[in-house]
Formats: sequence, C-alpha cells, structure tokens
Amino acid sequence: MKIKVNARKTINYLIETALIIVLLISFNSVYLREWDGAQLVNTTKIWFVAMMFLGMYCAVNIEHVIKLLKKMCVLQTFVLYYALYFLVFLFVDKYGSSSTTYFRFYGLFFPVALLFFFTKGEKKTETLRHISDVIYVLMIISSVIWLLGPVMGVIPTTKARLVYWGQYRYYESYLGLLFTYYRGTMHVFGREVLKNISIFTEAPMSGMIFTLGFVLYLTQNKIKNKFKVFAFLFCILTTGSTTSIILAVLVFVYDSYSDSVIKHFKKMHVRCIAWLIGGSVMLLLGTIFLVLVLQWKSVVEASSFNNHFSDFFEGLTLIGEYFFKGVGMGSPLNYVNYTSGFVRVLTEGGILFFSIYFVSFLAMVKNTKYCGDKRFLLFIGVLFAQFVLVICQDTLFFLFLMAYGYSVLFNLQKKNRNRPKRCLIEKTKEG
Repeated sequence: MKIKVNARKTINYLIETALIIVLLISFNSVYLREWDGAQLVNTTKIWFVAMMFLGMYCAVNIEHVIKLLKKMCVLQTFVLYYALYFLVFLFVDKYGSSSTTYFRFYGLFFPVALLFFFTKGEKKTETLRHISDVIYVLMIISSVIWLLGPVMGVIPTTKARLVYWGQYRYYESYLGLLFTYYRGTMHVFGREVLKNISIFTEAPMSGMIFTLGFVLYLTQNKIKNKFKVFAFLFCILTTGSTTSIILAVLVFVYDSYSDSVIKHFKKMHVRCIAWLIGGSVMLLLGTIFLVLVLQWKSVVEASSFNNHFSDFFEGLTLIGEYFFKGVGMGSPLNYVNYTSGFVRVLTEGGILFFSIYFVSFLAMVKNTKYCGDKRFLLFIGVLFAQFVLVICQDTLFFLFLMAYGYSVLFNLQKKNRNRPKRCLIEKTKEG
C-alpha cells in the first residue's frame, strides 16, 4: 500500500529523530556504558534499536530503495566498501568477541546506514541539520538541569548508576538527562563546580558532541540565530573541556571571518589565499591559547593532558612496528589505554583498517571542493579532531557520519559548470 507524501514525510522525520537520539546514546553515554556487575548491559540493545530504526526508514521508502540498488554509483560504493571490509576481515587478526563486534558494526550497521543516506538522495544534508537540532535540544535540556541541579541545588539526584569507562565509577543522575561523577569538576571564580557532561561519560564527549552540533549549525544555515549561537557557546563552556572550547571559539571566529571577509572576494584564487591565511592565523592562535590554558590549569589536569600525549606517542611507536595490519583487534599487545580513536584504529588494524575511515574523509573533502563552499571543511576538521582526540571510532554515531562520506563518493563524477543540485551543503534560512 502506497503511503501519502505528507504522511511519509512525517513518518520519516519521526523515525530519523528517534534514530539520531539512539545514535547519540551510542556515543559513549552513561546508558551505553552501564555495568551490571558482569557486563555492559545495553550495548547490544542500542545496536539492535538503531538497526531497527534504519530498517523502518528503508521499509517506508522501499520503492526508492529498489530503484537505488540498480544505480551504478550505489553499486560502486558498496563494492568499494565491502572490498575494504573483507580486506580487514581477512588480514587483521581478531581476539575475543572482536569478530562478532566487527561484523555487527562494520558488516551490518555501516552498509545499512549507507543505504539510508542513499535513500535521502539530494536531501541528505537535511539529516546533518536534523542532527544539529537534536543536539541543540539535548544540550539546552542538560544545561538547564546542570544550572538547577549541581550548580544551584534545586533539583536533587534521582539514581546512581554503575558505569565502566576505563574504570568503575558511580554516576549521579539528574532526571536521567544529566549525569555527574565526583572527579568531573572544574573551578569557576574560585568555586569548584561539576562539569556539564550531559548524558555522556565525561566532559570531552559532551564537549565534542556540542561542538559538532555547533559547527553543523554554522555551516548549514546562511542566516544564524544569535541566541542559538550564544547558547551553543555558553553550553560548550559549561562542559569545561579545553579542546572543545578552543575548537568552538576558533570555528565561530573563522566562520565570522568567512562571512565578513572571504565572501567579498570574487576570484577563486584570491578566496583560496584568504582561506589559507585565515586558517593559518586560527591555527596559530589556537596553539597559543592552548599553551596558555595548560599553564593556567591545575597540576592534576596538566598531568592528565600529559598522559594523553604519552598514550598517543606510545601508540605511534606500536603503529611503526605493525604498520600494515596492526596488532589485531582485542590483542593483548594493545595494552595502552589509548584516548584517541585514530590511534586505536591504526594499532588494532593498521593502515588496512584506517583505509575505511580515510575514504570517507577524503570523499567529504573532495565533495566540498566540488560544491564550491569551503566552509564545510570546518565540520570535517572538527569531525577529524573528534576522531583524533576522543575514543569514538567504533561508536554508531561516528560510523553513521562516516557512512555519509561514502554516500557522496561516486557522485563526484557528475560535474557541471553551474552549481550542482546535489551538493554536500545546502543553505537554509534560520529564523
């Protein structure tokens, strides 16, 4: 039975909203990492629910899915992806339950997510805008609860949850939409305040998600709502994540620079020079700011930062020894508690495993060049920073965004002198 157009749009929107919420929960949230004393209780459930919503979306749009599977660019993309998938499957060793996890995440979820984006067609950027909207709502809710709960003491805690995140921790819950733990604190005007980690396990996770939502909002909307911009910046500040704060400020300044300066240049080579100069200045300012912040931070926080660097360089040493196929997924050789998804991918599966991610980033960069709007590089840069700085490489949310990159890979062959209809960036008006 055919579904009416308006009803289909409503159903698609509701399914997509539910899917995005589940994907955000998969991004190392307290719900994902909850421990019952023997195992993580929700990882398989969250994967199953995400697959269910993806399947529902494809079922509602089944006529379009059937047509898509006959298109050459779609078939080329799936052939390339599964070629990379089987290379990793055949050559990279797996220990423990790694084979099952690899199959569920990369063999099943990733291709279905890719089919989801193909089904969206020219409207796939609406999903990115939708992700930004859902992150904004989550951010506002958790920040209001943070002000009324940990800061002002108006809202009491409801339930403590045992979570495994590198070690066992108890997290206090505020209405199930904000969690805190005793070590997640920062100093504000001489007062120790709990960080706003939202539903996630620590500040870098919430900070990166908020920053990702912010950069998507900036790059997907031509006219920005000033209150929304302020709200994003304020809420990112409440996370106390140094990296996220620096990234958010630099992205905001660079986006403003692009709006006020670069758009006035007509010639493309002049625009490129302006982009390079602006990017170099922002990188220099970010480095200086980072050094100053590290000097200001307490000894405990500085030592934590040093541990991140130590892990990173130990990982690079291991990568040098096992460059092609890594030490294996779940290998006992991979003993360092790496804090970087990028390092974990290279140590576990070498350059073979990394190629799955590299193709996606490359496709997004090339597609941005094809579309003629370089500002989306800000989003790609923040996404790559997330890949390098936090453990996110095997979360459903991150893999979903990687699938987005594959969905624009072979469409690059269709070139036109005019701006193409199918473009990575679609500007909309924000009231």
